[in-house]
Amino acid sequence: MGEDGGVRNEFCGTADAVVQAGIVRGSVHIHPQRDHCAEATRTTAFKLYAKAADQLGSAKAPVRLAGVHTLEEVALADPGQRQAVVDLLCAYLRMPYRPPERFDDQIVAGFLIAQRRRSRGKPPATGGARAMATYRDQMGEYEVRLAAQRLLADRLRPGDPGSPASTPWMGIDLDLTGATLVDFSLERCMVRAATFEAAVFLGHSNFTQAVFTGEADFRFARFADPDTIAYFQGARFARAAYFTAATFPASAAFAKARFDGPADFPSCVFNLADFTFAAFACTADFRDVRFGHANFSFTTFGFPDFHGATFPRLHTNFLFAHPVPPEAQRFASPEALRSLWDEPIARPSTPHARD
Repeated sequence: MGEDGGVRNEFCGTADAVVQAGIVRGSVHIHPQRDHCAEATRTTAFKLYAKAADQLGSAKAPVRLAGVHTLEEVALADPGQRQAVVDLLCAYLRMPYRPPERFDDQIVAGFLIAQRRRSRGKPPATGGARAMATYRDQMGEYEVRLAAQRLLADRLRPGDPGSPASTPWMGIDLDLTGATLVDFSLERCMVRAATFEAAVFLGHSNFTQAVFTGEADFRFARFADPDTIAYFQGARFARAAYFTAATFPASAAFAKARFDGPADFPSCVFNLADFTFAAFACTADFRDVRFGHANFSFTTFGFPDFHGATFPRLHTNFLFAHPVPPEAQRFASPEALRSLWDEPIARPSTPHARD
């Protein structure tokens, strides 16, 4: 509890700073000539904002969950405060976080034993009750974080052309530097600048058809779950996309992704990377990347660089659309792949011989 209390105090200090910043931003838009109704609405939003900040600093998960919903009320009451609301949600998600421990039979058994001894007037003989309480606290925080993530995804999704969202939040920046994110999704969302530098992604990560109109920063991000896919299929990066030294221990799906600005992937580690039909309009920096399985079928490049990249035996498919990167010329056909990665065998001396 001491550690959690310190984290809560740290968040309260951060929240106060964000509240003050929001008030300053809001005051710019207040004009004495405006009617009192508009100013009353803004004042109500500020009060709700301060209330939400207090709620998010609570030690009780239900109160923190209420704070997330209060922030949504702020944005509905005063659309001018949407960025401030997002800033506070991001500040919360950046707080140190430990995911729930696995809920298993041992925890349940220990808890039941403790309850049985307590019902007989005996002190608990095991740490079962304590383990169960810790698990409940962790699950409470998990639910609060999922609610905050869902709120961001729901409001940053503009909807389909035939069915637009009623109140999408447009022109929003995200700063989730160093955040621990669980089952995070921005599927079909639109954001401006997005910073996920050194963020840790647990469980599924879904950026399918997300649109980044500003810079997208995933430098040193860790997609830590070895059994799940990081989805970037059909995502569009309108400006620079930075993935320097990001790690993908499972699969990274960038099929049909579009990079309109520079795409930086130097020193990335991929287990399975799928860039099928991806389009790089500008520079594509894959220097010193470690690939496990890689698929670059029908990928288009502007100015690619694969110097120092390493590829596995028998697990890479390069069928580049033009232009073919100079250092990948030898990977441009299945025949070249076979001759490069098959085990060495004695070959006939005739120049037209095939395997």
